[in-house]
Amino acid sequence: MKIAIVTGGSGGIGESISRALAKKYKVCISFNKSKEKALKLAKELKGIAVECDVSSEASVKKLFNEAEKHGEIAVLVNNAGAIHWVSSYKEVSSEMFDELMQTNAKGCFLTSKEFGLRVKKGVIVNIASTGALNNSFPGVHYNASKAAVLSLTQSFANLLAPIRVNAVSPGIIASNDNAEKFYGTRFQEIISKIPLKRLGKPEEIANAVLFCVENEYLTGQNIIVAGGRVMR
Repeated sequence: MKIAIVTGGSGGIGESISRALAKKYKVCISFNKSKEKALKLAKELKGIAVECDVSSEASVKKLFNEAEKHGEIAVLVNNAGAIHWVSSYKEVSSEMFDELMQTNAKGCFLTSKEFGLRVKKGVIVNIASTGALNNSFPGVHYNASKAAVLSLTQSFANLLAPIRVNAVSPGIIASNDNAEKFYGTRFQEIISKIPLKRLGKPEEIANAVLFCVENEYLTGQNIIVAGGRVMR
């Protein structure tokens, strides 16, 4: 059975992606902090769990080495990411900016590069964000890091072909409890601005990832899954 690596693959959106891919692939779930949860999910899905700091080249190489012990790597989903909930750009420190760029942008670069070095034909799906497109979220550092993910998606789609590289940009997803806490009294106002009048579900992001994996004539694209809140 071929291997699908899912970084940050044990919680929220990542868990849904891992479950969806486990139907056709042996899933390699990478984790940084949630070890117990990752090990439990990997056991349930008959996959493997590997600790990995995606911002470390050595750690990324170790992840791929471990995955290759179990089969041929065919899919990479770059889901590992970080976010800071801020109400103004004034709250964003230099350290916060660096942290998100390291995890969200550099992490995507390192794993994609490693995939390209080892795989001749496969699929990469990067989890970006609508924050990279509409910039309404005041976390300017987060928006910038996810915009970098979109840029990397197109660059690697061109450079790594016939490996296909696409992105999925979620809107506000129900798995993120912090979103409702952050928006507070404005939460219902935010919902009212979504044409479908609800939050997204993790499974809906996983379905978009599967679409990117299975459509063999799709590359260099960004699939927006946001209930119509962002339209392109």
